[in-house]
Amino acid sequence: MRPRQVRSNLARWFRPPLPWAGLTFVLVAAVGWPKTPPLIADSIAYRAMALGRFGEVPGSICGRILHPAVVRFISWATKLNIDQAFFTVALVTLAVLIVSVAWILKQTTGFGVFVLPLLFTPVLVEEMFGLYYCQDLFYAALICCFFVALLKRRKWLALSLLFPLFLTRESTVLLAAVWAVLAWCESDLPLVGACIGVTLAGWGVSRAFAALGQPNVHHTNELLFLGLKPAYDSLRNLLGVVIVPEEMRGRPGFTCTAAAIIHLPWHLYGLPGSSESVLLT
Repeated sequence: MRPRQVRSNLARWFRPPLPWAGLTFVLVAAVGWPKTPPLIADSIAYRAMALGRFGEVPGSICGRILHPAVVRFISWATKLNIDQAFFTVALVTLAVLIVSVAWILKQTTGFGVFVLPLLFTPVLVEEMFGLYYCQDLFYAALICCFFVALLKRRKWLALSLLFPLFLTRESTVLLAAVWAVLAWCESDLPLVGACIGVTLAGWGVSRAFAALGQPNVHHTNELLFLGLKPAYDSLRNLLGVVIVPEEMRGRPGFTCTAAAIIHLPWHLYGLPGSSESVLLT
């Protein structure tokens, strides 16, 4: 067989996205299936929201209403208990995520096979599918559908997905802002206006549900809390620097020895009497 024929045959096997997406789904599900996710931290909050107990959940999480609402609907429609409904939604969203990524890879690289090494990883198996009470897997699947719509040049379909994305995670505001800037650069003013409108609507509904929850642990203004969160997470994830407010000191994940102590003005921090933060590296 000639080398060109060999390459052609290999390409024919590696191009189709669906078979490789199916294999990836089976592997991820098989490895992650036996594991029962721990009900800790945010998992407890999302489960409580699915049960309608918003008063037990911090307001910073209560705004992420869509995933728990879908789980509650599946539980009601199928008569599954809430934990089984969470797992069912996780399986469906896992399939949507993998198929969407495989299709995107086929369009951008020409080969669907890349979905296997890209997604059959501990990040998906353990951190997303393995912690299916949280909304990370659901959000990832939804945002992949958004990019599929963009690649198919269905911008108004993509726009319609912005609203549910806002109700899943407030950081969607960054996605909407970038898209609006790109639309502005292309002089697509209707799309700019639509992005702004959806952003205001999604943010308003999300904050209305957030008001049903408890104050955040820092007792700061919710907008200030959400505005500072990206900087806080970036310091931790990119530079390994953890800022620990006084009220978080000693809690799990915040027990390291302080490298420096920074005093913040209480009127900025929002919690009189607890105005210092511990800087850890």
